[in-house]
Amino acid sequence: MNKMLGLMSMVVFAAGCDKKVTDADDIPDGVATGELQVLLDATADEGSLSTSVEEVWLRFEDILVQHEDRGWISIGEDRADVDLMALRGGEPIAIGTGDVYEGAYDAIQLLIADSWIVVDGQEESLTIASGFDLPGDGVDFAASLFVDESTATSVLIGWSLDEELSFDGDGWILGTGATVNVDLE
Repeated sequence: MNKMLGLMSMVVFAAGCDKKVTDADDIPDGVATGELQVLLDATADEGSLSTSVEEVWLRFEDILVQHEDRGWISIGEDRADVDLMALRGGEPIAIGTGDVYEGAYDAIQLLIADSWIVVDGQEESLTIASGFDLPGDGVDFAASLFVDESTATSVLIGWSLDEELSFDGDGWILGTGATVNVDLE
């Protein structure tokens, strides 16, 4: 049975360095687990962005999910470079997958190591919201979900480039108001 819950994200900027993180691969055998997958997507209306914007890149260092009792769990398998412009109109891509503890989760954090944009064939820096320091900061999304034993749960994080990508006269800025949708299978 598919059930889709739409949740608007509540973004918090946080340094992702001082917390204890468990790798999903290190969860002991014999405990109740279910599969959790974090997908990324981007949208933009045709003609709404400057035609000079060709690529919008994010380099993900890790993907973390926060279990209500067991803390942060890493499901980011490898560093991943993703062009958000390439995702428009296509299929979402997985940026993190793992068998995690059964139970309630209340946050997802995308640890971003770098970001850049290609405009008129030239690579330029891309700032992630105001006050966001790279590398090492994470974008936290509130996400209320429950992972059941032996089931698959997918979380889709979607950036609307129409609303979140802007030029302020000094440089390009990507906002962090992406949406979060949970798909329970």
